Amino acid sequence: MSAELKVQGPRLPQPVRITEQVWPEGAIPVVSICSITYNHGNFIRECLDGFLMQETTFPVEIVIHDDASTDNTADIIREYEARYPHLFKSIYQKENTFSKWLNSFTAFVFPLAKGKYNAICEGDDYWIASNKLQTQVDFMETHPDYSSCFHNAVRVYEDGSKIAHPYWNEPL
Repeated sequence: MSAELKVQGPRLPQPVRITEQVWPEGAIPVVSICSITYNHGNFIRECLDGFLMQETTFPVEIVIHDDASTDNTADIIREYEARYPHLFKSIYQKENTFSKWLNSFTAFVFPLAKGKYNAICEGDDYWIASNKLQTQVDFMETHPDYSSCFHNAVRVYEDGSKIAHPYWNEPL
């Protein structure tokens, strides 16, 4: 038995890839994908592709902060931003703020995020399921007593070795 979703605003009858969605002017995103990055040039494409493959019934925005990367990270973000300007809110620092003890999420990303929910993913991480956001929003909307949700993760090292982290399978 499925509970009725309570999200306000426009909805699509079926999930559609966020790159193909068209929303009315001023539509407020249901989810803000919040990301911070620094020198993640080797990983950022996979991260951004994981965002863009999301299929949802609701509007999504991507708020990404590059903390003055010295590699090609900012150039790659600009490339994606140019292709999908309606999805990206990008912040580019000229000086590294982490070295000044600033938290990039609270200082820069969260103040720009307009979604009801924030989905956090750092620039050297990536999502593999195209229904990740839809599944999480559906859960949150049908469980109003919850304030957050999470999923299992796999840590992949540069040498290709992996360690699974079954967070929700462990008793609290």
